[in-house]
Amino acid sequence: MDDARTRAYQTMAVPNPNLPLRESEVGYIELVSSPDPRVEPMVFALEHTRVRVGRFSTVGTYATSSDVYVAISDDATAISPMNTMFEHINGKFHAFDTRSIHGTYVNGEPIRRRRALSPGDVIDIGGVPDAGGVLRGNARVVFHGPTPPPGRPIRRAPPRTRYTWETPRGGLAFDIDASAGAARATLKLGSSGRDEAFAAVRRVVAWPQLPAGAIDGAGVHYGVGEPLVPLPANWTVDVPRACAIVADLCDAIAAQPLVLGPFDRGLVWLRADGRPVLFGAGLSRVAYQHDRVEIRGMVAVRHFRRSPEEILREASGPATDVFYAAYLLAELVTGEEPYPTEDPFAYLQAVSGGQVQLPADLPKIARAFDPDPAARPSIARFATLLRWGARGA
Repeated sequence: MDDARTRAYQTMAVPNPNLPLRESEVGYIELVSSPDPRVEPMVFALEHTRVRVGRFSTVGTYATSSDVYVAISDDATAISPMNTMFEHINGKFHAFDTRSIHGTYVNGEPIRRRRALSPGDVIDIGGVPDAGGVLRGNARVVFHGPTPPPGRPIRRAPPRTRYTWETPRGGLAFDIDASAGAARATLKLGSSGRDEAFAAVRRVVAWPQLPAGAIDGAGVHYGVGEPLVPLPANWTVDVPRACAIVADLCDAIAAQPLVLGPFDRGLVWLRADGRPVLFGAGLSRVAYQHDRVEIRGMVAVRHFRRSPEEILREASGPATDVFYAAYLLAELVTGEEPYPTEDPFAYLQAVSGGQVQLPADLPKIARAFDPDPAARPSIARFATLLRWGARGA
């Protein structure tokens, strides 16, 4: 075996690009048989919203797109490289066939559509029925739900270390290496847009929460100097922790004489001590402005993130960052934006009219969304209020 196949045989899994599940949502499958005799029975943890299962293959991109391998040998052709998908939906795991050549069976029945699973269900992955109807060349797993079978070690997919993020129309793209605590931002803007973006980066004062960027050609390098972890599962954070994260960012923003937001939650990372790091302060603002498309005064891009003053084409200022900090806080707690995003007109109307959608446990931050910037608290005051637990604003 070459090095890549040896690593796959040792780990039986590769990093999973899908959202991680909360610990209480994790399920387990037990591999009880494989057409490759080298693959011993073992238990896998289903720790992500989607987990693909199939045969390890070095053909095309399969070596990095299958998440769990139930067969290693290239001769196990009755199993496709991406044969079966386990998906977590509304609190339950489902199995469905990924249009593989030989199919997926649950309790002996071939499935075509998504099938909800119960503990004890037997899933045959691939295989070809012989003359007596017995599957040959298949791998068999048993779904155990949230309780793994005792006595066997549990295999888990290794953590992802590289992540990508980009603005809606791709004006700005980030490649984030979590293990090195570094990021590379690539700008896909015109020369005037790049100049404006680079000027914003140069004006940012380096804080622990706002790493300074080193400009190189058409991009910007950021270095934190220690490993980083993404925000918790499914992008939601409990209220006290969300308040602490945003308060830390507000402290850093208070030292800046210019508008730095919007702050996309995909660019907020955590150090080992739980303190946040925000990549692209000021840079994402320029890219979002570039990505905005207006047709007869209407914004034609979803997730465009605009403050009331920007909608009304008035001057932005420090109060604009208060708006964006509150915007981020609401997203961290709910996993959704605080305004309707299905229709651009509804979004613009809600933002300019102060019609913000907030969870019940964050009622006192509404002033930060006030259409009148002068009515919002200062960024320093907002940080103080968040450290009090968002009891008033």
